[in-house]
Amino acid sequence: MKYYMRRITKILTASISSIFKVNFGAIAVERGKLLGYLSFWGGLEGHFGNVKGSYSPLFANAIGGENRGKTLSLLFQYASEQMIKDEILSFAICTYSHDVELKESLIMNGFGIRCSDAIRNNRLYRNYEGRRNLYN
Repeated sequence: MKYYMRRITKILTASISSIFKVNFGAIAVERGKLLGYLSFWGGLEGHFGNVKGSYSPLFANAIGGENRGKTLSLLFQYASEQMIKDEILSFAICTYSHDVELKESLIMNGFGIRCSDAIRNNRLYRNYEGRRNLYN
């Protein structure tokens, strides 16, 4: 178990520290307290089309405190201004699907929902002919 925990810690540390070595992102601090951060891997050619794009994976952003939607909007405003200077014109941000406040903020900023994943028990569903599906 200790080996497993060391290995997972090493993987997570490498992933998280790599996101802070990029050129695009911002942090929000109020009275010495970290409210959140948003960072992107940027300069991805052909990202959702024929433009340079950027991507913020799930571990590359976190927003806390009050007014989380506004904090995210301000962080995105700053980060996107930096990316646009580098001709990055496409943006993707991963969030948790249950985080309604952040989802609403992103939608108000012009983001759509590209993909939504769910986990469900397929045994509870029947196909359109009323037969049990193949997952029974």
